[in-house]
Amino acid sequence: MRSLESEQFHARSLVYHALAEALSEPVAELHPLLLEATTKGAQTLGSPACRKAALSLATLPAPTAAELRQRYIRVTRNSARRPLALYGSLHREGRLMGQSAAAAEDRYRALGIVPDNGELPDHASVELAFMGHLAAAQASAYIAIDSLLVSRLGVEEHTFLREHPGVWLPDVGRELAAADDPFYAVVGVLLSEFLTEKLGSAWYRQARRAGFPVLQETDVCNLCGICIGACLPGALRMVESDTETALSLDISRCVGCNRCVRICPQRVLKQLETDVLDAQHETNGASRIRILRRSPRAQCPICGRPTVSEAELEAVFATLQPDPMLKRQMSLCVECKSLWNSL
Repeated sequence: MRSLESEQFHARSLVYHALAEALSEPVAELHPLLLEATTKGAQTLGSPACRKAALSLATLPAPTAAELRQRYIRVTRNSARRPLALYGSLHREGRLMGQSAAAAEDRYRALGIVPDNGELPDHASVELAFMGHLAAAQASAYIAIDSLLVSRLGVEEHTFLREHPGVWLPDVGRELAAADDPFYAVVGVLLSEFLTEKLGSAWYRQARRAGFPVLQETDVCNLCGICIGACLPGALRMVESDTETALSLDISRCVGCNRCVRICPQRVLKQLETDVLDAQHETNGASRIRILRRSPRAQCPICGRPTVSEAELEAVFATLQPDPMLKRQMSLCVECKSLWNSL
């Protein structure tokens, strides 16, 4: 038996999959499919976008498959202004198979998914179908009482939405909404408004209100990098130059999931509200990068090349308490350590 939460995941999946069908070569069942999905979305999710679309679709006659195909071609390929760009790379970069396509494909492969409908990875229908897959997978994980998987898939869904369909498909929806076709105008409004709703959803707002990770005791952090491995959206990164190592946070990617705080072995990460974070940590302008921890890089005592961070090296020394000879050996770079071991 499904709970309300799993029904909500299922309803969201239906809407994403119906939109995916609407933006690919149309099938005869598209009108009833959209009507069912939007009705479910209105009832279960309380979505104003779904409610508006369901009311509009209920008043429109269902077109035949042949009519749908002709209208689809007219609104997407033979626009009086320009063809509708249904590929993320084409819409965002002006070319096919750009960085947007490669990044989307990387997301699919990270979850072991390979699109098999013959379209490029950043086609609107593929990105929306992937969103539908993530929502359906959350429903299954919730029924299986796997809360960790539900959380992980939720982070994946919201991260992918922010980085891919949420960036460009609301614009595509607005273009469709202006098309001289009552059916695809409804599809366009639904696409734009439903994605905008999800970008501003309660889950996302609550995650951002929960705050961003900061270091409570900066000097205790040994830059071990475990928090980076736990950060599913990739908001935490280790940045190295020839002279220093820094732990950075991109707050535009952070969803406030708290995984890094829970996994920190030193227990020095905590969440802080955005305004406090702005006051306490360095900001790299528009990129929204926060530097949480800096440490000079140690130098090889033989050749002088930079090695690991001093923070990491000092933590190892404190744990192992090596004698002076071993301490010197542990401070060597890879090349000098190899020569030392060969003697």
